[in-house]
Amino acid sequence: MSQNMTRDQLEFLCREIAPLVESARVEKIYHPDADCLQLALFSEHRKYYLTLRLSAGLTGFYLAGERTGGSAGEASDFCMKLRSRLQGAALTRLEKVENDRVLYLHFSGKGGEQCRLVAELFPAGGNCYLLDEQAGILAEMKKSAGRSRGNHPGAQYAPAEPPAGLPGTGQGPDRIAELRAAEALESYNEAAALLYERLAAAHKIEERKKRIAKEFSRERKRLERLKAAHEETVASESSAENFRRSADILAANFRSLKRGQSMVHLPDIYASESGRNRNIPLEPALSPQENIERYYKKYKKLKSGVKYARAHLEEICRQLERLVELISSLEQCATVEEIENFAAGAGLNIAAEKESSERSPAVKTRLPYHRFRAADGSLILVGRGPQDNDELTFRVARGRDLWLHVSGSTGAHVVLSCLREGAYTEEALLDAAHLAHFYSSLKDEPVADVDYTFRKNVSRAPGLAPGRVVLSSRRTFHLRKDHRRLERLLGGKKLFSGNQ
Repeated sequence: MSQNMTRDQLEFLCREIAPLVESARVEKIYHPDADCLQLALFSEHRKYYLTLRLSAGLTGFYLAGERTGGSAGEASDFCMKLRSRLQGAALTRLEKVENDRVLYLHFSGKGGEQCRLVAELFPAGGNCYLLDEQAGILAEMKKSAGRSRGNHPGAQYAPAEPPAGLPGTGQGPDRIAELRAAEALESYNEAAALLYERLAAAHKIEERKKRIAKEFSRERKRLERLKAAHEETVASESSAENFRRSADILAANFRSLKRGQSMVHLPDIYASESGRNRNIPLEPALSPQENIERYYKKYKKLKSGVKYARAHLEEICRQLERLVELISSLEQCATVEEIENFAAGAGLNIAAEKESSERSPAVKTRLPYHRFRAADGSLILVGRGPQDNDELTFRVARGRDLWLHVSGSTGAHVVLSCLREGAYTEEALLDAAHLAHFYSSLKDEPVADVDYTFRKNVSRAPGLAPGRVVLSSRRTFHLRKDHRRLERLLGGKKLFSGNQ
């Protein structure tokens, strides 16, 4: 639901906030995500966070009591330019353009240098521009917005045409005023900050859910296409039988065949009625024996394809069922932390993605693990090295996940993702154990003992190097290497691609 501040609400807030921040000095500037900007202002022994929200459907501004969005992360280019020009400067005036959703923040630097920050809080999505004394654009927050007006760094700022209609036209109930009354808050700004922080948190959760759901949808379509192709192959089994019968008929009539024939009409030895013939196309360039072998090869190839498709159909159906379970589990996530833990368990690197679209070119995040799929579709994560093992076990894995390692060897920590404690199959356990064996110092041995336990039973070994652990409980089983299982695991397509 859209919750853009109306022109009246912006006017009311501007009148209430201006006396508090005018003459305040800019202490720090933050850009917590692509659609939010915060200016830390210090005034009369008190710090305020002037917050500008610019996402479509959630535009507005208010004074917050603390920073939003957690850690600042890597600052955007726009944020760095603002810090260069505004940190230490005084906010001399805050004003709103009459009958519009545009704010002007006027600043004066220590050397008397003047500049302005323009915040366009339009319902379709806002933008910010840093202007010099002559209204020349020094920097812009979003590069796409405002280009239709010729707004870009180096150009003169061109304001948008004021909207038609009176300020109050078409406005619904004032949710800020309603919340202020319901919560008995002292000021209109306090209610605005509380409402929009809640809305922004909910918006962030929904956006992350949508991002993950998009990945699931893409994977579901891929699996459904693969399933349809395999089903078509299985349905063609009767064609394979026709190839074999044609080869048998040709073999039974070998003496009547000659090179150069393109079609023969031969007695059908499989017909229920005697005297029926079968038309069999031939390759004129091939000898009779080569034509017979060609039909047998077609039979074997198609039969092999049918066998492969039938075996993999079961696995694909299990993966589709798992996707349905994952989608259902995603809906239950209520916080960003829960979503990030869920994403890590599902093999998605959502939590590590940069949120600001204007940040410096991102370096691809290196995941601390390889990802594989068990025969039943379960996700298996394998640590890349000692430091990666530590991160996988203690930052990525959840308490309910199954943890594995080859006993008496160095090698990877392996995590089998479980939707709930104990919810894993014997086949998935065997797959995970084979990966633990393959990524251990005993990989060339035909047999090995594999320890496994729930992640909650694993703790760091005090005073030892990263990756060294202590198990409060464990189970061990004797593994005999299965080369076919390993080939399937190492050669199969991973469910979610990523940085390997």
